[in-house]
Amino acid sequence: MQRLGFTAQVNVIRNHPAVDQYLRPAFANLVRSRQSNPMSVRTHLLIAQLMPVLDKDDSQSEFEQNALRRAVTVAPLSAAAWYETGILEHNLGRTADARACWKQSLTLSRLYLKPIVQFTKADMRGDNAQKLFRETFPNDPELFLELTRQFTNRDIPSFNQEALEALKESCETAVDITEGERHFYRGCYEMRVENYEAAVTELQAACAEQRSKPEWRYQLARACYSNRQYKEAADEIKSVLFYDPANQTYLKLRDDIQKALH
Repeated sequence: MQRLGFTAQVNVIRNHPAVDQYLRPAFANLVRSRQSNPMSVRTHLLIAQLMPVLDKDDSQSEFEQNALRRAVTVAPLSAAAWYETGILEHNLGRTADARACWKQSLTLSRLYLKPIVQFTKADMRGDNAQKLFRETFPNDPELFLELTRQFTNRDIPSFNQEALEALKESCETAVDITEGERHFYRGCYEMRVENYEAAVTELQAACAEQRSKPEWRYQLARACYSNRQYKEAADEIKSVLFYDPANQTYLKLRDDIQKALH
């Protein structure tokens, strides 16, 4: 069902003899299992998953929606429960509810970020892109930075643009982050838009707050290198390599800086 979605293929399954022979008895067993163990998230999700196949006239859609609500009520801090509930909502055509579930899942953990992006990316085109983006992703600059680095797609420029805009906005509006983190994310945004001078300024401010973060100092070295401040870049990458001398990414940047210096 996760792969089929709520499409014409479901109607084919509904008319298959195996439904009455196997799925209905299995469904009855699940209901009994729920009665004996109402705290089982998996049982609630399986009940909701079977409902579209068993319910030909959709007369029990409220029953199926209740099963989904029970799943996340039983485990409100489970990113998996919210993610899987979102899949079922999506397959049933309730895309707004699906996005709300996935947003909650991502608030708890980024474990399911990649599949959520794959589910939602194609919908984020044109005028609705900003609205859909905000409905799917929580206000988290670290998450937005990951989106700009790993999940951009040239075929969907609106997704790329929304990820960048969300990162920029989140740098100012995110709560529960330090001033050093705010400067760091600002600097990463400026790097993404190739405003290297501003990136250097922000990343220097971030590192002044906390010098012991190798990743921050590596990003500062990158910004200095991109801004043709090669001596400053060399000083920073030397410090970064003190923490991890065998890191191939750091070593490559060091080699690039040395070439630029000579």
